[in-house]
Amino acid sequence: MKKDTIFQFVCFDTPLSLDAFFPQWENFAGKFLSNRASAISLHQQEANKNKFRYVSKNEWPSDDFQFVFQKGKVSDKFSAGQVKVTQAGGYSPVQIEHARKAGKGELKVLAFVNDVRTDLAFYREIKPYSHLNIYEAYYENSLFQYVLEYFAKEPDAMFILEQLKKQSAQTETSLYRECELVHA
Repeated sequence: MKKDTIFQFVCFDTPLSLDAFFPQWENFAGKFLSNRASAISLHQQEANKNKFRYVSKNEWPSDDFQFVFQKGKVSDKFSAGQVKVTQAGGYSPVQIEHARKAGKGELKVLAFVNDVRTDLAFYREIKPYSHLNIYEAYYENSLFQYVLEYFAKEPDAMFILEQLKKQSAQTETSLYRECELVHA
């Protein structure tokens, strides 16, 4: 990761399992991401009553940053009504402890924090995690003030998730597994 980097987070809500969603997402994302984004990752939330959430994290040089999934439009590349796209916005890195994929047996806990009065010290003190990445809203119209990525083994990830949920109703949190990508 270079110093002048913007991270774009895009959320996809769908009833489609990874096997059905991934080929459509690749086709959808491919027309936007080509070679401009230096890294792309896709994460799948643990299944919740036949509803899935995927989060795409795209890394861009700040001078070439683009909102590639505009205004939550559903592309003609997705089955009609099957995928809701939510552009969470662009974020600049505040703290990057781990810039690669999650390690074997690790999960990511993603926390999307909405409170502008957030005290990051609280989030740094939640343990045990192996790494913590923190991203701050780059634009005023980003959906969240911060996005946090905790890397932890499954039992620890569950504990972190519980602590985050106790702290604030304004924080969206969930466990995610990384999906293997062809483009990245």
